[in-house]
Amino acid sequence: MSSRWGSVAGRRLVFAAPLAAAAVALLAPGTAAAVRGIDIGFAEPRLNSADASVREQWLDRAEAAAGQWVRVGVGWRGIASSPPADPTVSSSAGYIWAGPDAAIRDAAARGQKILITVSRAPDWAEGAGRPAGAEPGTWKPNPSDLRRFAQALGARYSGDFDDPLNPGQKLPEVSAFEAWNESNLAAFLSPQTEAPNNTSPNHYKLMLNQFYDGIHTVQPDAQVVAGSLSPIGSDGGPPGQARIGPLEFLREMFCLGTKNLKPYSCAVKAKFDVLSHHPINAYREPQAPAGKDDAGIAEMSEIVTMLRKAESVGNVEGPSRHPIWNTEFWWHSNPPKTGKKTPSLREQAAYVSEALYRNWQDKVELAMLYQLGDDESLLFQTGIYFENGKPKPSLTGFSFPLVGDRRSKKKVLIWGRAPESGKVAIQVNKAGKGGFKTIKKKMVGAGDVFKNVTKLKGKGKLRAKIGTQKSLTWKQGKK
Repeated sequence: MSSRWGSVAGRRLVFAAPLAAAAVALLAPGTAAAVRGIDIGFAEPRLNSADASVREQWLDRAEAAAGQWVRVGVGWRGIASSPPADPTVSSSAGYIWAGPDAAIRDAAARGQKILITVSRAPDWAEGAGRPAGAEPGTWKPNPSDLRRFAQALGARYSGDFDDPLNPGQKLPEVSAFEAWNESNLAAFLSPQTEAPNNTSPNHYKLMLNQFYDGIHTVQPDAQVVAGSLSPIGSDGGPPGQARIGPLEFLREMFCLGTKNLKPYSCAVKAKFDVLSHHPINAYREPQAPAGKDDAGIAEMSEIVTMLRKAESVGNVEGPSRHPIWNTEFWWHSNPPKTGKKTPSLREQAAYVSEALYRNWQDKVELAMLYQLGDDESLLFQTGIYFENGKPKPSLTGFSFPLVGDRRSKKKVLIWGRAPESGKVAIQVNKAGKGGFKTIKKKMVGAGDVFKNVTKLKGKGKLRAKIGTQKSLTWKQGKK
């Protein structure tokens, strides 16, 4: 595989986009077959803003970028700072739900699918003896307390709970719930280790299983999402506070050995419906290999292999085959963030696109970008919009991808996603000679994945058009 995109030397692939799953292949004339798709969405903190105008503004931008899902963070600590009278009932005294209620109402009103991510335990639900160095809300959260909270959460957003602000109406239904965020980091779950052993994988598994039971008690058909791990392992921090590499964390969680994933007996098996990961590359290109036991975009296939092994030997519970989701990935851009290692705007756009294509190759079913827009106050310049709402090139890359993947000296696989319904045209400019020539046309629906293998020797340029929209141009290498 070899190619370049725009001015990015050495870029193999390019531009990928949003929306849902069905899809149509671009095959020989008169033939068509469904193509596996990939859902797209955003983890955008401003969708949780207490200011309705801010939520609406960023939801508008998510819609313009063809986003299909939003990830809504629910801080257990903020919702139940004091022990509720009955923690399994969300209307009990002690619960405060105004924040998530507002975010979920607004997202559902825009037709967005919603993933709720729970983290941060209240003081009363943490283990005893939290040291001064541990982040509040992270210290040995009590699994049984989490189960009761999950039951209240699942019932509140079951679609059958009366909306307290709108008499006669129900709060929206949410059917996907993620158990904790980046549990392989002490910033979210501590301690990570208690010499000489890792402790967070097994403690997280206890939390996950109780969360699973709590949600499924009130929503049997809901999806409980596990994992959501940071891509980077140990940073040499203080004992008990260091990170654990996601591959090491998952091996322990799934009771698999280091050598050839040899299974061993699980005292407790993990219960979940979907496995998620955060394959964040931050500054490096998507195909860059991660460190030992780390996992970025290029290592998603290793996570898939590990999960399938755990399923095959019966070391996990839930469905016989668990879907894989990417619930957070991102790159900074320059501008506004400066520095030699910070990707340019064009590089950021190419990386986002390539990541989506690579996720699709690995049969990831959902990929969520963090963030929708830059936030300079938090030093996160990872959006496809600048903070002022001006779009970056990555907006086009995310909403209308076109990726070229050379399969031989004579053939290139062209992959993309349609931002709207209509007739998509794939165009080629061979070796920079003349203008673009349409080589394939096909009717597609909004969000459909399309792909085609075309003859192309040497260098050339690729793009796609549908209606008035054009993908960014991708430059094909000859090797």
